[in-house]
Parts: sequence; structure tokens; C-alpha cells
Amino acid sequence: MKRKHLILHTSIVCMISSALFTPFSYADTLQDLQSQKQQIEQKQHDIRVHLDQSGQALQGLQNQNTVVLDQIKRLELATSDNLLQVKETEKKIQSQQAALSKKRGRIKGTANHV
Repeated sequence: MKRKHLILHTSIVCMISSALFTPFSYADTLQDLQSQKQQIEQKQHDIRVHLDQSGQALQGLQNQNTVVLDQIKRLELATSDNLLQVKETEKKIQSQQAALSKKRGRIKGTANHV
């Protein structure tokens, strides 16, 4: 009889203790989960903010890239125009030098006849 009574008493103590302490362990678990949820939400918010800032920075860099590419195109056109002007100037110089050489030749020829 004592054995049955001991088993019954132990069973009752186990049921009462599990009924009393189980909600506390679940409460701790719920608090931990809520804390983790808040941490995750904060990280997600931080990531969104970082992505927004990165997107704005990227857009700014793309705009700068467009400006630089436009400047490069203008410089290439200006260089091309300058090269054409240099060639034309060289031709004029050669033409004027040839004309000057002819005049010098005439002057020398005239000086020799006098």
C-alpha cells in the first residue's frame, strides 16, 4: 500500500510541477522568440536603409559616369577637329614655303643677272 501511495504521490507532484513550470518555460521561449523577431526586423530595416542608400549612391555614380562619357565624346570631337586644322595648317605652311622658295630662287636669279 505504501508503494502505491508513494507512486500516486510522486505522480501528483510531477503533474503539478509540470503544470506550474511549463507555462514559465513557454513564456521564456516566447520572450526569446519575440526578442529574436525584433532583432531580425531591426536587421531587415537596417538592410533596407543600406540598400536605399546604396541605390542612391549608385544612381549618383551612373549620373557622373554619363557626364564623364559626354565630356570624353566632346574631347574626342575637339581632338579630331584640331587634327584636321593641324593638317590644313601644315599644308598651308608647305605651300607658303614652296612659294617663298620660288621667290628666293627668282631673287637670286635676278641678282645674278644684274
